[in-house]
Amino acid sequence: MARTAQVNRETLIDSFAAVFRRHGFEGASMSELSKEAGLQKASLYHRFPGGKEEMAQAVLDRVGHIIEEQIIIPLDDPNITPDEKADILIQSIRTIYNEGCNSCLFNVLSYPTTEKSPFSDTIKKAFETLGSTISHLLQEYGMDVLKAEQNAQTILMLIQGSLVLSRGIDSTVPFQNAMELIEKIIKNKS
Repeated sequence: MARTAQVNRETLIDSFAAVFRRHGFEGASMSELSKEAGLQKASLYHRFPGGKEEMAQAVLDRVGHIIEEQIIIPLDDPNITPDEKADILIQSIRTIYNEGCNSCLFNVLSYPTTEKSPFSDTIKKAFETLGSTISHLLQEYGMDVLKAEQNAQTILMLIQGSLVLSRGIDSTVPFQNAMELIEKIIKNKS
C-alpha cells in the first residue's frame, strides 16, 4: 500500500499561495495546485474536502495571521514608539510582498466582477483592520481622525496600486516608490 507524502499544512498553504498569485482563483486548476504541492489531487481533497475554495480560504487565513503577527500586534503595543511602529509597518509590507515581487493575495482572490466572492468578507475585514491600524498609527503622529482615516486609505491604495503596476510592467520600481511615499505620509514629511 502506497504511503501519502507527508507535507505539513503550512508548506501546502504556501504552495497554494504561489499558484493563486500566478493564476488567480479562477485560473488556478486543481492540477496546478496538486503539482505545486507535490501531492495527488486525491490527497489534496482528503486534506481540503472543500476543494479549491477551502484551499484559497486557508491561504487568506494564513495571510491574515501573518498580518496580525507582523503588523497589527506590534502596532498596537503602547511600549513601541510611533517611529518604531512606522518602521515595523514599512518593513513588514516590504517582506510580505517580497519587495514588490509578490502579488497581493487579497487582489488575486477577489472576483473581478460585481459578483460577491466567497472571500469578500475575509478580504473586507482584513483591509478594514489594516486600515484602522494604520489610521491609529497616523493619529499617534498627531493627525486628526478624519485625515488619518483618509491617509490610511491612501496608503492601502498606494500598496495595492503599486503591486498591480509592478506586476504589469514587470518592475518593482512602482512598489519601491510607493513605499518611500508611504513613509513620508506616515511620518508627516509630505
